[in-house]
Amino acid sequence: MTLPAGIRRLVIPTTLPVGNVNVYLIEGAVPTLVDCGPWTVEAATALWEGLGEAGIDPSAIRQVVLTHPHVDHAGLAAEVARMSGAPVLAHPEAGPTLAAPGAAIRRTVRHLEAWGRRHGVPTPTLGRIIHSYTRWSALTEPVEVFTWLEAGDLLVAGDSVWRVLHTPGHSSGHICLFREEDGTLLSGDHLLPGIPSSPLPEPSVDGRTRPAPQILYLAHLARLAALDIRHVLPGHGEPFSVTRELVATRIAQVHAKANEVCRLLELEPRTAWELCSALFPQVGEENLIFALANTAGYLDLLAAQGRVAPLEDRSPVVFSGVPFVDGLLRNRRAS
Repeated sequence: MTLPAGIRRLVIPTTLPVGNVNVYLIEGAVPTLVDCGPWTVEAATALWEGLGEAGIDPSAIRQVVLTHPHVDHAGLAAEVARMSGAPVLAHPEAGPTLAAPGAAIRRTVRHLEAWGRRHGVPTPTLGRIIHSYTRWSALTEPVEVFTWLEAGDLLVAGDSVWRVLHTPGHSSGHICLFREEDGTLLSGDHLLPGIPSSPLPEPSVDGRTRPAPQILYLAHLARLAALDIRHVLPGHGEPFSVTRELVATRIAQVHAKANEVCRLLELEPRTAWELCSALFPQVGEENLIFALANTAGYLDLLAAQGRVAPLEDRSPVVFSGVPFVDGLLRNRRAS
């Protein structure tokens, strides 16, 4: 797909399972970078070279917009801010992670450890997942956010006005930018080519209920169907044209996988780890965190629909379809 006018795509290498990440330069009166890439020498070199090929000196950048605080998108933000003097803009819910990424990763690791033990992930496997995730902390550094972007805000970038869309799910502080004049959506990781986005784990903050990112993702994905989106510039992969039918397809893909979970639980109760192994039998260990996150998301979705429930007094937790649970309770009452 030919990129819309005034936008350049810079492909930045990462050492993460997701592969390369896209950074977008919006050219014009207010030169703007959307995302930055991870904090590595290779990524920084690719970013500076990409700007040079566009004829842009880093000092010319006037603002940096972060779609979300994950290291592959935000890791270089502090470096870019130092080089350019440009302010960093992000959603308020991304703030704690951007300000203290190491602490945020430690919180997530504690959440992963507790969740993994509770849901039957083998100890050696869980240890390797956590070790791999912890290494992500080396790919970012703290960054001070100058301006908070809220849902519905209007932002001037390049020569155009963009509307800020708050799209939690993949990350609670995720935003997209939408240019109504030509239907261009800078989608970050909310809308990707080929597959639905993974709802990555986030611990509860300040004692609040643990987020259910899969449910949030579906709700905010559905809202995109109301927009006249014609061009999607994603955080990973090739830009693509979009229709409302594509958004519906992404939603249907999530529900189809959730229905597969129900079918598995009709055969026998299972732990989340057993479900993950059945749903993603070929997944490599480097992608296990995404497989587990999706499995947890399907269970959250099905529980909210009243279709699955944990059996009582099991460790690790075992899930079953609600008809099985109802039958078990009836048998107990009869006895």
